[in-house]
Amino acid sequence: MSDSNQKLVIINCSKSADEVLDRQVYICPAEGGAYQHQESRYFGLYKKMTVSHIANIEAVVRVNTDYSTEFLWGFGGAGREYYQQKALEVAKELRFSRENPPTDVKVFILGVLNKTSYRKSSHGSLQGSKQYEDMSEYNVDNAGFIAPKLYDKTWPKN
Repeated sequence: MSDSNQKLVIINCSKSADEVLDRQVYICPAEGGAYQHQESRYFGLYKKMTVSHIANIEAVVRVNTDYSTEFLWGFGGAGREYYQQKALEVAKELRFSRENPPTDVKVFILGVLNKTSYRKSSHGSLQGSKQYEDMSEYNVDNAGFIAPKLYDKTWPKN
């Protein structure tokens, strides 16, 4: 994945916000149109018309119920094996042990969650489960630098 990727994926976390904030992971089914994601550098936690936190996406790993893993993409520096092992552990604990029957998942391993207040300007909830915004205008490569720049701004940009 190119270092020039400055995409922020804004994901509706109305049901999983606590898990994201507590564990620095976002977990979703591995299959299905709503769960297909474009490669993105940043993750935005969306709930109640606002992106309240933004984080670097360290890695995205597919974890199958047979415990096999596939590294999909990422920007973290720890190495694929580390992220695959971490994703497997999280999937076992937070999904496979709780779902009957368990399903294959994608695990987004996130960096530090930085507080912000990036508000949706249009009426109604997020269309679908996610939306993408280009962050290249901020000319930075870390969510910690973007978060304050987004504070009290609105999207989508018109």
